[in-house]
Amino acid sequence: MLPDPLVELSAHERRTLLRISNGDARSGTHDPSDIKRLQLLALIEDEGPFIHITALGKQSVGLLGRL
Repeated sequence: MLPDPLVELSAHERRTLLRISNGDARSGTHDPSDIKRLQLLALIEDEGPFIHITALGKQSVGLLGRL
């Protein structure tokens, strides 16, 4: 079962997800607790020096834009 893209994110987590989706994908520049939670929710993948948004993360960003 896939995580729900409408899961409740804190304001900090939403901001971090939006920053990553807008190209600020350098690992180490975001709050580590936000990164860890976004990874647990399968919204991002931390791949060494860069963070990648997943398909589920892109879906979540799209839903955030509608709120």
